[in-house]
Amino acid sequence: MTVAISGKIDTATVSQFQEAVDSISRDGKIVLDFAGVPYISSAGLRVLLMLRKRYPGNGMEIINVLPEVKEIFEITGFDALLPFQPAREDESVWLNLSLGGFLKKKALDHPDDPMMVYGDEVYTWREIDHAYRGAYHPAYRVLHKDYRKFKRGEQ
Repeated sequence: MTVAISGKIDTATVSQFQEAVDSISRDGKIVLDFAGVPYISSAGLRVLLMLRKRYPGNGMEIINVLPEVKEIFEITGFDALLPFQPAREDESVWLNLSLGGFLKKKALDHPDDPMMVYGDEVYTWREIDHAYRGAYHPAYRVLHKDYRKFKRGEQ
């Protein structure tokens, strides 16, 4: 059975969350869809821990966990206790970005991942974003006319 949960799970809402999960049949597997959960407090984590005890092994899974909640799971160590799947990024976010916006997002999300190899040099997303802004932003153009020289530290 899949149950979609939405809204913050905190001290103000945990009793509603507890009642909702208590009303679920204990037969079979339970899948909690957290696509609509932007935050969970320690009170909500306690309810998840109780659910985990009720549905051991493969009996429970949490899907579509947003990055903010995934971070809470990781900080508290619940990532080792709860089987969960992070939310897939919405591809429409990428489609609506300009080239500059796309590069900036990639540079923020994956700054040191390799993006391009030119000869024996490897360029990361952060470096490509800087080069793009250098090529199209007047202030960067003046400071860094030749990005490859800039990267190597040559003047």
